[in-house]
Amino acid sequence: MVIYREYAESDLPSICKVLQAAFNIYAQINFSPEYIKELREVDDGIRKGTIYVAEVNDNIVSVAMIVRRELSLYPSFLPTAGIANVGTMPGYRGRGLARNLLTYALRDLREKGYSASALFVSYGVPAHRIYRRLGFYDVVIYNNRVCVLENIDHAVKWLESRLENHAPRTNIEVLSEPWREGVEGNFKLLYYRFINKKYRGSTYRSIERWRGILSKNPFETWFLGDPSDKIIIHTNGGVHGYSIMYYMKDSILARSHDIGLGVVTEIVTRDLDEADAILIATFKKALEDNIRTLTFRPPPDLDEYLPVCRVLGSPETFMFKILDPEKFVSDTYRFFSSRPVDSGLEVLVKGKEHIYKLMLGDGRAEVRYVTSPGDASIIIDEGALIRMLMATMTAYDEYKLGRIIVKEPNTKKILELLNNVFKGRRRHYLSLIDKW
Repeated sequence: MVIYREYAESDLPSICKVLQAAFNIYAQINFSPEYIKELREVDDGIRKGTIYVAEVNDNIVSVAMIVRRELSLYPSFLPTAGIANVGTMPGYRGRGLARNLLTYALRDLREKGYSASALFVSYGVPAHRIYRRLGFYDVVIYNNRVCVLENIDHAVKWLESRLENHAPRTNIEVLSEPWREGVEGNFKLLYYRFINKKYRGSTYRSIERWRGILSKNPFETWFLGDPSDKIIIHTNGGVHGYSIMYYMKDSILARSHDIGLGVVTEIVTRDLDEADAILIATFKKALEDNIRTLTFRPPPDLDEYLPVCRVLGSPETFMFKILDPEKFVSDTYRFFSSRPVDSGLEVLVKGKEHIYKLMLGDGRAEVRYVTSPGDASIIIDEGALIRMLMATMTAYDEYKLGRIIVKEPNTKKILELLNNVFKGRRRHYLSLIDKW
């Protein structure tokens, strides 16, 4: 008999045992209840989250951790259940325990008031297919890149040639003590004013979260090391852009000290010239510190044109699922009700688990469940709706892919209206939004 339930604090040693068995990296760092407690100290998303377990004969054999994140759908912040660390003991794999555990968790999370869930996973792996069957949609698929020593030098020269006629408008500085008092406030101000307002899907970060990222966040420091002397910023009396770089610990990767492995976890800039300049500074810092292999995700406008840096491994995907459409619209009411729709607009949304009408206009936003598409004039696949909300694809793109059906004669006018409703930048410079 299998029991699916929410965890108790007394379960933490067993939970850590499962995760050590499921993930080799956790075995190497001796993942422990103390580690989880450290994470909670610097990350309120983990502190406000929970853990679900599958129990067989009084033994915990499968685990799914939930992290609460606030995703920006400006001017709303959407409370989202982020799925992390899903693992099963080796002897119990192949029985559907993790899938059933997630099904139980998602149902319980909806009852707890969550209207949406999200996760990161490698594209095309078995877990990715499971999440699709559970109703998750791919929102954005991206690649990480890798530079080895000689190519880092080439990358610097290539980027400098691009900047010959475009001098950066701000100074570039390497922070030696990124956690010093007040710095995290500057980062938070930049992040809130620039990222949260302009780029939907980014996560809200408190001062506490910033302090953890810059100084003692156990996830990065346990896996990658201390980011001291590796925070590169644009500055002119404040923070105008930055990159955060860590150097891999010896204990995590054999001979990593000899390999000199660096990881750039975030790159945030306001425009392409500043992106060029901050990448140059980041690469030069890696060379100065004898880092021979640097992994990073460049700003999208540079990604396909940075010829000296190869794609690393398989792509990753950010996936999203609406648990409760009615509450989802309620949670993001300020976003929907502020859309520039003078007269009423009804959009029929077809999801994997429900069909509903999204009604917008005159400062209102409502959802009405239906049993069949009927003769709706605009039909949108729920995945297309999610991608448009996160501003990674336009209505025209989704229409061309067949995920939007317009039955009225004036298709162009309808698509222009939808583009206006879901107006937003398509891509952003944030290297990796908080992974959970």
